[in-house]
Amino acid sequence: MNLSYSIQLAVNNLKRQKTRTILTLLGIIIGISTIIVILSAGGGLKKIILSQLGTWGSDTVFVEITVPDTSDVSAAIYRSSGFTVTTLKTDEMEALKDKYRFPEIKNVYALQFGQALISYGSEEVTGNIIQTNPSFIEIDSSEVEYGRFFTEDEERGLKKVIVIGNGIAEKLFPGEDPVSKSIKFDNLKWEIVGVLEERGAMMGVDMNKWSYVPLETYQKLVSGQDFVTNFVIQLENLESANQVKQQVTDYLREEHGIEDSKDDDFMVMTMDEAMEMVDTVLGGINLLLGAIAGISLLVGGIGIMNIMLVSVTERTPEIGLRKSIGATNNNILCQFMCEAIVVTLLGGILGIVIGTGLTWLMAIGANYAGFEWEFSISVQAILLGLAMAFSFGLTFGLYPAWKASKLDPIEAMRKE
Repeated sequence: MNLSYSIQLAVNNLKRQKTRTILTLLGIIIGISTIIVILSAGGGLKKIILSQLGTWGSDTVFVEITVPDTSDVSAAIYRSSGFTVTTLKTDEMEALKDKYRFPEIKNVYALQFGQALISYGSEEVTGNIIQTNPSFIEIDSSEVEYGRFFTEDEERGLKKVIVIGNGIAEKLFPGEDPVSKSIKFDNLKWEIVGVLEERGAMMGVDMNKWSYVPLETYQKLVSGQDFVTNFVIQLENLESANQVKQQVTDYLREEHGIEDSKDDDFMVMTMDEAMEMVDTVLGGINLLLGAIAGISLLVGGIGIMNIMLVSVTERTPEIGLRKSIGATNNNILCQFMCEAIVVTLLGGILGIVIGTGLTWLMAIGANYAGFEWEFSISVQAILLGLAMAFSFGLTFGLYPAWKASKLDPIEAMRKE
């Protein structure tokens, strides 16, 4: 009996047991489609995150505030209280510009995030107010579409100037040039000197609603603070990233009176470390989802074994008859193995189609939400899906097929 005839017999038998076959297919379909979504959508998510990290510049080192890593009760209370660490000062950011002490630092700016209700006439919009320095525009990938960014003289002179995001401009000034007009928030009027180009979303946050004001102006006239949450350091050359990280760490520990690293109230991170962190987080998510997909495939495989064992029991007389007219053990083995492989490959193909559809829908939803998500299907995911479907059919179909091939023809025919 040739292979094509065995496949034909397998297909005909699966057609006769449609309900049972569909239920068996479900586990395989869910598992394979999950794998397709994980590998394809996971790759798209990684591209988005790395692209967004790239907006800070590939030659940068980040400094941000953290809660000291201590285990005492006071630290636990401090963490749970929601208070902000206030030890990262603007004076320290200025000190990092000292070329004699930090020759590998090219430029640096500080960041402090806030939110406000921005108004112009009768129109209002809620936006993020980013307090920063003029050097921001020299380091960040943001571009000014209209007007300009604010200057050092304006920051030192405590000028109430602002560079608004594209989304703010479209909301408050539809069809108008907003430069030189004034908007109001925090009970002060701010003159618009520039509008940034469209930037899209970062981690689900619409960056087109981010507006930028001079840090010193905002601290002196509005917040009364002298601390920030972040420094962004631009390097003279990328190779010096680890050296600069160590120098900045040593400097801040000295300034904050810290002797043990577990008491650090800040964190210094290179771009490579940030990307490694992304890989670690996404790897953990993929591992969790992969485990879920594996469980689904295992359930599907057990279902295949079950349906094949039931099929062997139901078709015992048929097996005995075929053996009595010359079918060999290998013929019977091949027939039942073909049935198991056909049903798993069918489930695999359907799983790939459904997984591709889900990935496409995910890309549409992400773009609708403001993410620049490029729809793509991983060839690796398709090949892995087909390979797993085939291997599961082979593995879970082997025992029932072997059991069928070992039936004694006389005993089998007696069960007619």
